[in-house]
Amino acid sequence: MTENRLGQQPLKSLLLTMCSQTTFSLILYSMYGLTDAFYVSRGVGGYASAAVGVFSPVTVLIGGITTTVGSGTGSVLSRKLGAKEKEKAADAVGCMFFLWLICAGLVTLAGLGLFEPLVRLLGASGQILPYIRDYGRILLAGTIISTGFSGVMRANGDISYSTLQWSLPVLLNMVLDPLFIYVFHMGISGAALATLASQAVSMLTSLYYFFIRKKTPCRISLRHIRFHRALAGEIVSVGLPSFLNNLGSSFIIAVFNHMLVAAGGTMALGAYSILSRITSVLFTPFTGIMQGIQPIIGYNYGDRNYKRVRDTVRCALKADFFYGLAITLLSLAGAGLIFRFFTDQEEIRRIGMQALRIMSLSFCVKGFVQTAAAYFQSTGNARTAFLLSIGSICLIQLPILLAAGFLGNITVLWAACAAGDLVTAAWAVRIYQKNKCEVSI
Repeated sequence: MTENRLGQQPLKSLLLTMCSQTTFSLILYSMYGLTDAFYVSRGVGGYASAAVGVFSPVTVLIGGITTTVGSGTGSVLSRKLGAKEKEKAADAVGCMFFLWLICAGLVTLAGLGLFEPLVRLLGASGQILPYIRDYGRILLAGTIISTGFSGVMRANGDISYSTLQWSLPVLLNMVLDPLFIYVFHMGISGAALATLASQAVSMLTSLYYFFIRKKTPCRISLRHIRFHRALAGEIVSVGLPSFLNNLGSSFIIAVFNHMLVAAGGTMALGAYSILSRITSVLFTPFTGIMQGIQPIIGYNYGDRNYKRVRDTVRCALKADFFYGLAITLLSLAGAGLIFRFFTDQEEIRRIGMQALRIMSLSFCVKGFVQTAAAYFQSTGNARTAFLLSIGSICLIQLPILLAAGFLGNITVLWAACAAGDLVTAAWAVRIYQKNKCEVSI
């Protein structure tokens, strides 16, 4: 059985399989948004491309709701399976579907009902408005099919099926986007419909997994789709830190952008834009490690095998460190080559090279916070997970950035980013040491 694999397979081989496949899935999924952006920009035009960008906060919000419900359910599910409570595990999955149906319905109704003031608030005007109307209304109408719950599949230990869940919509979207835009001449509406069609396939595979597939450890039926007060409270409380952390990170980026413009002008902002894309790729394995260890920690915590839990965290921290060291060395030695690939503007290259080299000094510990957060979420310690996600932003990173911003020096701003990461990592490890499970079977 899959759940026995989480508790019995040699840890190093299990971690390698789980983390490598989640990393691959994340890299592949990152192409989802790039596909729409590429084909809309080339096949429809600049205003259409801008419309996709303007509407992106709404898609981020929908994704955030999915993350909240999915990660919270994944934590509950893995612990219930570890405790051999399969009926409660099925109830958790059923409650997840109930919560998502309610949330998706509210987003669709509110979004379509308040569409015009919403998009104007986001900055849509003039020639962008017709495009965002065609694009946004289609996506809002299809909110209910915009998730596949691959994280819950990982909680079952079904990493291969989870990878398939990530891969299918990406590959289908890459085929349908040019077909709808270039062949059928559907414009930006074609891009939206291609996205919905891809998401529909993802949802269908989810329904097959949870309702039909015999090997699924938590297969459910329609009777399981109902509200469970206790389970709903646990799902939301455990999943909410991830959502708040995403919102907090977006706020930090917004503040930092304003500081960059004040200290270094538009060239500095352009350099940071490129740097963000570079680091989003470089940091993907950190997220892969985090998502890979979650079902292992949750299952063994539920099974009261606390030694295996601690060993999992220790291996993950080592992997975080050595991978971070590798990309630190890569960044220090190859910053010039990396930025030469992305831009021909010498000033942006100069600023970006300096930024990458300074910020790389914290890459060795960049994954520590995610690993610690994975531990607290997987063990159901919602309070500490909340403290870690909100505290790291409000108590460490934001104050350091604000203090650096007063100096108005761009080099100091880059150093502040690295300092914030270093302090946050040390704090995360300290919190883990104080709260880790100590009893072993």
